[in-house]
Amino acid sequence: RLVARFPRDDRAALASFEVGRIRLDQLGDPSGAASAFRRALALGGGPFAQDARARLVEAYDEAGNGAACRQSKDSYLRRHPNGRHVVDVTAACE
Repeated sequence: RLVARFPRDDRAALASFEVGRIRLDQLGDPSGAASAFRRALALGGGPFAQDARARLVEAYDEAGNGAACRQSKDSYLRRHPNGRHVVDVTAACE
């Protein structure tokens, strides 16, 4: 609700990221998680943008969306070539 009612609030990106995390880790909904991670990034991503990009790769991989997975993987590696998720992201979409 926070994201829908207050999209300009600094906490909206974090709320969307957490929705994505819950959908992916607890509800087994990788497509819904990808949507939430994309929204978090569209809202600015905040200090966890790198994490959101990595989780987006993971969500697309789990959903079996190879094209989106590879595109997100390339985006992550371009933006964060030495990022903390490089090993996991590199292994995705195989």
